Amino acid sequence: MTERFYHIGIDPGVTGAMAIFDQDAELIEVIDIPVEEISNARRFLKRRICAPKLREIITDYHNSHIYTERIYPRGGRSCVSTEFSIADSAAIIRGVAAGLGLECMEIDPKIWQKHFGLIGKDKEASRFLAIDEVGNEFLKRKMDHNRADAILIGIYGMTFQKLGQPNRNKFFVSPERIAELQIETKCDMTRELDLDLI
Repeated sequence: MTERFYHIGIDPGVTGAMAIFDQDAELIEVIDIPVEEISNARRFLKRRICAPKLREIITDYHNSHIYTERIYPRGGRSCVSTEFSIADSAAIIRGVAAGLGLECMEIDPKIWQKHFGLIGKDKEASRFLAIDEVGNEFLKRKMDHNRADAILIGIYGMTFQKLGQPNRNKFFVSPERIAELQIETKCDMTRELDLDLI
């Protein structure tokens, strides 16, 4: 019996998420990134990705390919510690993947966002596009835009990587549909999508 294969899209960071797809490119689960609180030399608490818990989650889908967003320094941030936190998160994800012997593809954010027509759009555009692709089971809250990013990163990774060759047309979004979604994100879709917005 052939062992099942999984695809995991990850939006890195302490507020990020993981989207898990089966070998047929069907979304089966979305999990918020596990975090832990730690104190530094000055006894300030901060959050970072909990590597043991992340490893435990990925181990459940050990035969998998991981796609995550490539991290770049972003000028203009008000807090330097935020830069280190994001870089630390990316390093933990890569380290866990390497420790499990899994390939981790890093995808430039501008590339996957351009693919989905999201350049210059707000966070809600990403969420509604993901809802259009996979439904709103995991995307009912306004704060779920990080889950949406994980889903779209996973879809992009599956579409263009060489393992498994998922159906590219399955996740194709026409320019017309993207335009519709961009208009819809400016409207109140609470009633239409039965979303629990906060």
